[in-house]
Amino acid sequence: MTVLAINVTTVYSEETEIKYDDGSAEDAWTWTRYGLGGFFAVRFTPPYNPCLLTKARYYIYRNPATFKVRILDSNKNDLLPALTVTPGSTGWYDADIAQYKIVIEGDFYIALEQTVASKPYLGFDESGPDGRGWFVDKKGKWDSSATATAEARSPDGDFMIRAVVQPVDSDGDGLYDHEEKVLGTDPKKADTDNDGLNDKIEKDLGTNPLKSDTDGDGLTDGDEVNKYKTDPLKVDTDGDGLSDAEELTKYQTNPLKTDTDGDGLTDKDEILKGTNPSKADSDGDGLSDADELSMKTDPLRVDTDGDGVTDSEEVKKGTDPLKMDTDGDYLNDSIDPMPTNVFVPDILGLVIVTIVIAVVFAFKRKKEAAPTWPPTQEEFAVPPTPPPPVEAPAVAPVPGIKFCVHCGAQIPVESIYCGKCGGRQQ
Repeated sequence: MTVLAINVTTVYSEETEIKYDDGSAEDAWTWTRYGLGGFFAVRFTPPYNPCLLTKARYYIYRNPATFKVRILDSNKNDLLPALTVTPGSTGWYDADIAQYKIVIEGDFYIALEQTVASKPYLGFDESGPDGRGWFVDKKGKWDSSATATAEARSPDGDFMIRAVVQPVDSDGDGLYDHEEKVLGTDPKKADTDNDGLNDKIEKDLGTNPLKSDTDGDGLTDGDEVNKYKTDPLKVDTDGDGLSDAEELTKYQTNPLKTDTDGDGLTDKDEILKGTNPSKADSDGDGLSDADELSMKTDPLRVDTDGDGVTDSEEVKKGTDPLKMDTDGDYLNDSIDPMPTNVFVPDILGLVIVTIVIAVVFAFKRKKEAAPTWPPTQEEFAVPPTPPPPVEAPAVAPVPGIKFCVHCGAQIPVESIYCGKCGGRQQ
């Protein structure tokens, strides 16, 4: 047995009474006046190790009197300084020894040593011997109850002595030392793996108290629980395809939200597509990244088709953000008055252009033809030279009328023969 005479950091109020008697005394034992210095002892096996011994209980059958409380280890070495008590009545008497902070592992003995001849009488349960009782004489000879009672020709039994123990939590982490032994954690270190969570919390959460990062996501269990509120048992708390560590340290996204910026795309999708998972509209064109991808526009370009109109303006106007010339009329959407109509708007535009050109041309002609006004003195002094008179052309005389002398048909004056009858003219 190992005896740990140490200061106990935390001892829980949960107590366990170790007993081998049934509470009913069929007989009692005491030493005669020649037996002073001897004692009766019971060997105890704790239900858990280590444990703190808090009370020694004795059943005083009759003649209450002062006695010594003896606590010995499995090697029969004393663990308690001299402690003398005086029960005031018969029945169960408790000797409080918690103040001595006796922490033990393994079997130990509790004994009653008489200091008054033949007093007190210690209760003896003969109903079912457990082989735990010992008679120790003043010379230090130990005899089992079975041996001693056989020599006295008396029934064997159990001395009515009991022990009260408590589990020990040496490091104050909320786990008893015997529980830590099972877990493999250090009972003298509250946080065995130094991850920021004490061993009891890790046990309750289901994390590994021997591993600082239970889920292997790159964050310590303590940071996940206390700082980020993520799940220390899941690599990817929000299930978006990015590990908690990636979200926090690499992409600055929220490990508790699948879609950090609320644009309709998961953080993982945004990383794969090159958009900003922390910004709903990566290119700032007025359309969310998800809308742009659904329309097949480029969420990283303000003007996907390069027509001079932002993607969001095109959507508002009803034009195609993927085409520079939505209606195919050879006019860029940015200058087309009606970019969705191939006929009317362009004819109207041509008419307007023609009118403008005509007005400009007429104005220019008018400006060139207008005389200088008012006239200068030089213009009044030298009048303009009038143009020479134009003679009328000579008018040829109109020939007279001539008829055929034979048939009377009208023929040219200069004709010798009649074109009708062929007669020669005179």
